[in-house]
Amino acid sequence: YILIHSIFNLKDQRIFKSLKNIDYQKLNLLSNTIGENTIDITTFKKIARSDLWRNYWSANKDRIFDKPVISWTDEQRTLVVLTKMYDSAYEHPECPVDSVFEDDDMFDGWMIHQRRENEKLRSKNRTEKILEDKKLDKANEVFIMASSKDEAKSIYDLNDNTAMNIIKERNQAILGKTEVQLSELPDIQRELQIQQNQQMFDRKS
Repeated sequence: YILIHSIFNLKDQRIFKSLKNIDYQKLNLLSNTIGENTIDITTFKKIARSDLWRNYWSANKDRIFDKPVISWTDEQRTLVVLTKMYDSAYEHPECPVDSVFEDDDMFDGWMIHQRRENEKLRSKNRTEKILEDKKLDKANEVFIMASSKDEAKSIYDLNDNTAMNIIKERNQAILGKTEVQLSELPDIQRELQIQQNQQMFDRKS
């Protein structure tokens, strides 16, 4: 239906006037021709990061095509969207090396990593906003109620590497046990040992 209503001749007239009496042989021929001449996304990306295109883009990105945006073709819109995507990557504080730009899989991986880092930062900012009015300067641990699994994961991801290792150690310590004393946890035992060593050092001093 879309194809029938979107194919025009050089006089800007629809080739197929209505759904009735359609020449399906002609329709199939046009459909195959369109498919054979469609630009794939890999080619679009190569064009978007090519020196020739980027020179044109840098010189006049506001009027890169001599017509309003609403009149752009699908190909033109796709090319501009991809170009802006690469612009954002080039301007990023952690801009990847050229080899990453040239490898679509590596670049997609970099984009996914940056999106996850941004999500983590937003989660951290939300959590800090929740805690900003609480007196937690001397707190070793902070417990935050989550309203969903996604929020629980976001909160969990706020733990740094040290906290993650402590959680892993504690999980291993309580595995298969019905009850564990706080003093039996590995990180607590380390803290107690440090305190004991400090007390012995102070007495000797």
